[in-house]
Amino acid sequence: MEINRRSIVSPETGLQLISVFHSKHAPALRTYSPHHHTSFELALFKKGKGIYCCNGKELEFCAGDIFVFSTNEEHFISRIDEEMTVMNLHFEPQYIFFPFQSEQDYSFLRIFFDRSERFCNRLDRDASVTQRIREMFYEIEEEFFNTPSNYEIMVKAKLLSILVLMTRELGYVNSVPSEKSVQIKCVDELSKVIDYINCNFSSDITLNKLAQIGNISPNYLCKVFKQFNGMTIWNYILIRRVDEAKRLLKETELSILEIQLRCGFQTSANFNKMFRRMTGCAPLNYRKRFIK
Repeated sequence: MEINRRSIVSPETGLQLISVFHSKHAPALRTYSPHHHTSFELALFKKGKGIYCCNGKELEFCAGDIFVFSTNEEHFISRIDEEMTVMNLHFEPQYIFFPFQSEQDYSFLRIFFDRSERFCNRLDRDASVTQRIREMFYEIEEEFFNTPSNYEIMVKAKLLSILVLMTRELGYVNSVPSEKSVQIKCVDELSKVIDYINCNFSSDITLNKLAQIGNISPNYLCKVFKQFNGMTIWNYILIRRVDEAKRLLKETELSILEIQLRCGFQTSANFNKMFRRMTGCAPLNYRKRFIK
């Protein structure tokens, strides 16, 4: 059960650029339902014990553990042995890379895209830097819920500090950065494309249209988009559509067909297939979870 969500929202698109929220769950064996996001995710377990499945591996979790997930990286909690409370930070790649001032700024994303063989989705429990990161989680939580002046600036500053600490202190990224052609001049154009998608994801979107909006070639747009978002344009659009369908299934009494059409799916077969692929269940079964 998700509670206490706080977000910083894009004034242009209404997209939640960064959110902090808590989830509470009783002990249970859980139905297989892997999920992934267009956003990066950091999670701090405040209490509880259980099993987290990450990329096909089972990792134990307990109070104090911190997990990190890139975009489009499947994960789910399969077993809860003791009542669990977890604090989640979800933030869009765009929140980190825009405005982009130098190629060095790309280093903030290395924990997600340039991982070493030592990388583990669960941060080293015993590392001193992990304790510092735990403290910064609570500092971000305090900023969000008390909203002092300029809290938005402080939230981003603390998040960037966490990313730097994870990158340089844990050995989880390659010692020599992977060769990447980071074209700073394309970041503004890429942000225009992402903003357009987030305002129009339920419409019929073509690659040529997006390339025109960004004023770059279709092939180069695909390359840059994946470099900064960790997934293809089409996966990004699909996740946006399914996330909106999930919201409508939970919060409205619209029919499945109405939701399908509102979210940009032209056929019921395709809607059911894509929804099941992203959530592990059919739309109707998903809705039943929230009927009291």
